[in-house]
Amino acid sequence: MTVRLALSLWQPWASFVVEGVKRFETRSWSTRHRGPLLIHAGQPRSRGSIPPEVDALAVQRWGSQWHRHLPFGALLGEVDLVGVFPSEFVQTIFERDVWTAEAAKLERTLGDFSASRFAWEVLNPKAWTTPIPYAGRQRLFQADPDAARAHVHKLGEPVPSWWVGPVPADAGLAIRELRG
Repeated sequence: MTVRLALSLWQPWASFVVEGVKRFETRSWSTRHRGPLLIHAGQPRSRGSIPPEVDALAVQRWGSQWHRHLPFGALLGEVDLVGVFPSEFVQTIFERDVWTAEAAKLERTLGDFSASRFAWEVLNPKAWTTPIPYAGRQRLFQADPDAARAHVHKLGEPVPSWWVGPVPADAGLAIRELRG
């Protein structure tokens, strides 16, 4: 059994993270955890509750029906949490030459960098080709993707290549490694 830490996000933010579009996930709280972090997409919510700028980015990336096609209630992939910074500090980084104006604007659109918040820097995103149905929770939570995948496999679903278990490695699908 491989229990790992996971973070549940609303869609489309969860997909933006695992696809490497969003480098900073903003939270009202900090964590000491550094290292691998599973990304979970929470259950659907009203498309009307998504800010128009974020909806426009989702439409641009996945089409006008993105809210019907993106996975919900599932583990989507993983990232490496490499740092947690006060949002004010990250705002100053956006002003430096290392960030293009377009990249900084994208991060600001997809995150809440207001005072007293924290920006979690995530790198090395890996979106799994087959999301794993899983119940999410608030804050960081422990998830066992192997057990969930084994259950889904019994139902006839393919097993992704990252799973190490009694099913042969070539029985699964490859992980799409995306640019970060």
